Amino acid sequence: MTQTDLTSLNLEHELEAFIRSMGYNDAQTALFLMGHLIGQIGWKQGGKEPILEKISYQGMDDRRLLRLANEVFEKLKQYRILSKYSKYIFSACKLLLDKQIQNWPLDDQENVFYILSGYSFRRQLAAAGDKSSTEEEDENDAEQ
Repeated sequence: MTQTDLTSLNLEHELEAFIRSMGYNDAQTALFLMGHLIGQIGWKQGGKEPILEKISYQGMDDRRLLRLANEVFEKLKQYRILSKYSKYIFSACKLLLDKQIQNWPLDDQENVFYILSGYSFRRQLAAAGDKSSTEEEDENDAEQ
């Protein structure tokens, strides 16, 4: 599989640099971005992060991935974090997911692995004190 063409996805530098450095293909990138959004939702949910219960750690097939994508969008709206930042990420995730879903190239365990990679990347950014997305989320809350 070929590496994802990131030029038209409008991702912020840190995400794009990481995806590029890992050499992720479209399916891997889609799940990484989904995991990143799950990390954002979990941050907003606080300590227990019930969004993580939506992940089946024994593996997820393509049908479960579609359901999870829908639930992620719902949670972005529910927690009022569907900001410009998260809209770009969700749009890129969904575009890549749609492009690959008919012939999904990853197995059930790989699916979970790449979701958790994105989740971990997002949590690492938060731990490092990256405020770019969280400040925009707070601004978005104030507007709504």
